[in-house]
Amino acid sequence: MSRALAFHLIGIHGPARGRSFQLRGRSFRMGQNPACSIHLDDPDLLSEHAVIRKAGNGFEIQTPNESNRISVNGLPLCHHSLQPGDILQIGRSAFYFLKSDLPIPDEVYRTCLTTSPPSILVGQSPRMCKLFDHIALATRSDLPVLIQGENGTGKELIARTLHAYSARKNSPFLPVSCGTLSSSLLESELFGHEQGAFTGAHQQRPGYFELADTGSLFLDEITGLDVSLQNRLLRVLAEKEFTRVGGRQPIPNLARILTATTLDLREEIDAGRFREDLFFRLHVIPIHVPPLREHTEDLPILIQNHLNVNHPQIHSWKSLFTQEAFNRLFAYSWPGNVRELFNLVDRVLLLGHTEKNPFQGHPDVSWHQDTASDPASLELTAVERNHILRVLQIAEGNKSLAARLMGIERSSLYSKLKRHTLD
Repeated sequence: MSRALAFHLIGIHGPARGRSFQLRGRSFRMGQNPACSIHLDDPDLLSEHAVIRKAGNGFEIQTPNESNRISVNGLPLCHHSLQPGDILQIGRSAFYFLKSDLPIPDEVYRTCLTTSPPSILVGQSPRMCKLFDHIALATRSDLPVLIQGENGTGKELIARTLHAYSARKNSPFLPVSCGTLSSSLLESELFGHEQGAFTGAHQQRPGYFELADTGSLFLDEITGLDVSLQNRLLRVLAEKEFTRVGGRQPIPNLARILTATTLDLREEIDAGRFREDLFFRLHVIPIHVPPLREHTEDLPILIQNHLNVNHPQIHSWKSLFTQEAFNRLFAYSWPGNVRELFNLVDRVLLLGHTEKNPFQGHPDVSWHQDTASDPASLELTAVERNHILRVLQIAEGNKSLAARLMGIERSSLYSKLKRHTLD
């Protein structure tokens, strides 16, 4: 006689790790209250933080308050259906939602415990909620995705989320930075090469398209491809196959293509630097990541999530900043976006600054109230240009040091210098 299948939540991370809860009945409360069906000793949770309810043949999870920290498959949601294989994160705990024999087979239980908790994208502003909706839709598709946004906004994290919660999650995710390699080297890295294809090619070598197999290939800074490589990528997208450098045998492309750029591709097309037909092949599912200055209302939850993940000994961001200091965070333009914010928080923790000015001692985010022009009233491009000039002055013209101080890649700084005619 076969054993009945049952639904389970298996703790894979945080205070709930190693615990298993079978979902019996129609409704289950989760929270700090010992009376909850799923009681979690977690200071981040409310007494009754969320409710799981039977819905048809499955379950759905709801939170009574939008500010409650909860996510499904890496995306913060207040109402979501739960499907077997989903990862639910509530407070500091992550759970694997499983439908399995009762009791749970040992090999299934071990697999759940080795599942990595998600990298969570957080935010509650309307702009971020719209972004999360687009990401959730894109995870259900195999179509190409183009992620556009400034440096430091989390484009690679979004790409990893798209892969981790797609049907390809058990296959490789391979990121490639197209702006850091020469054209000839990048071609070999992407498509591989045959033995003897060029000087030094002593043996056949597969490229990223082959190694990605049925997984996802993330091409960051896609504008770093020259015209010849754009032609080759267009062929891959159009014909679903490629050849190694020096080879003739077509190889099927099985990977999903995810791309990202900090530049406006329409402007690149008008300038003759990017193929319009390639743009249309990549721009099937567009995702625009808003800069931090456009959703500063998310600062508290971003800082708190960063502390929870990287500095769990700090229970609240309020212990780091006075209200006046936090007001300065809201007023700042954040040219380095979320990456710059996290760098600032880490330095505040290291140096112990809790004074009124959180930028004190941090030259890369200096704030000058005695400046002739109020930064808040300047055009954003002017703010960024002045910021770059100030950092270059501090770094005495050393661009590598300036990039480190700003919390960005050196190639990104060069792009900004060119954009502001500072090169």
